[in-house]
Amino acid sequence: KVVVKAQLEDINGKPLTIAQWLAGYYVPVSANGNTAAAWDGDESLFAAIVNTLNLYYKDGNGDVTFDIDFDNESRNVTFRMADKGVAFNPLNKPDPDTTLSVDEREIGGLGIFITKKTMDTVSYDYKNNENILSMISSMALDKYITNEKVNLNEVLYVSKYSSNISTLMLYLNFMIKVMNQYSKNSPSLTLLSDILLKCVKITKCSLDLLIDGFETEAFSVWRTLHETECVLRLLVTYKEPIIKEYLVHMNYSLIYRRGLEDKDQLDAVFAEIKEKLRQHGLKSKDMKKFIEYGYLFAIPGIELDKDFKLNFRDGVEKLAGLSEYSKLYEYSSEIAHSSPLMIYSNEKKLSHLTLSALYEVFFRIETIFTNNYLNRINEDSVKAAYLQMRSLYYSQIVELYKRETSLNQNN
Repeated sequence: KVVVKAQLEDINGKPLTIAQWLAGYYVPVSANGNTAAAWDGDESLFAAIVNTLNLYYKDGNGDVTFDIDFDNESRNVTFRMADKGVAFNPLNKPDPDTTLSVDEREIGGLGIFITKKTMDTVSYDYKNNENILSMISSMALDKYITNEKVNLNEVLYVSKYSSNISTLMLYLNFMIKVMNQYSKNSPSLTLLSDILLKCVKITKCSLDLLIDGFETEAFSVWRTLHETECVLRLLVTYKEPIIKEYLVHMNYSLIYRRGLEDKDQLDAVFAEIKEKLRQHGLKSKDMKKFIEYGYLFAIPGIELDKDFKLNFRDGVEKLAGLSEYSKLYEYSSEIAHSSPLMIYSNEKKLSHLTLSALYEVFFRIETIFTNNYLNRINEDSVKAAYLQMRSLYYSQIVELYKRETSLNQNN
């Protein structure tokens, strides 16, 4: 419990930080012995408190009591503020209209608005001539410090601030922002853009894992990215009728896994699949791989290719023109399936290997985006901003890739 004058300068001059309270009670001391340095969440809370004080303790005269309680069982933190000023319930003040500009918005009310939004429970009471404002947060501060502030990995090979990560991440975020303007999740109309957006997001996901020091996991995610990119390249290259057939087999896959309530419809779908199996010289035991890869038969002349097989490596990957990644894909598959490589892999090597592969995927999907979707941007300002961003950063990414490739070869 701390008692201070109801004045901003007095509050700033007292040891009121949450971190100092935590240091004395229940948060482990950090590696350098300074727990307070590990917590930086005080400013938003105390800015809200000070703004609230200004609402109902305007003259600044008198004492204000702050106390903080921590319930070890519920992990709730309760902040209380009490004063003997003029009775006033700040919670009755209407929320400010945050959609208005700063010039249009009425002065005041933002502090208590922030408090209500950031706390789980905010309540007011007037007892014994005291205004009592209580704020309860279920946010476990010890978990916040452990999860957000403590470095769990002894060695990190990349940082989100390093140029080889931050530049690529910036570009990907910009692509996502632009693509979010398109219609989505309507397969018959948006299949290609949906898959392209998924490729961008998976690339970003793999980068995030590298930043957090999960090299094997990032490499495993690249495997999924590679599969998705191969499908995207096939659909972009052959367009109709392969897109139409891909949608048909996507529906087959959903029915195969989930079934249909109408038995007659279900029987009709499987009769259709069996007839297609017969047409392509396949047997009932081939049904699962036909459902997954049978859309490839829509590629003109595919059945004349003696090396074609209804699988990923000799079908999807080969036809997508990405067979050069077969060995890398096999390596990633071994790691993804909990082999000894997953446990005892060379993490530094995997970091550079994965990052190089992500750069290469980026160059290809960025080309698809530029060639097929850039001209579909409706707003000229957005298109101009993208082109300006591209002129600034694309060449940098090319140089960063060259450097990463060199490091990868040396490792």
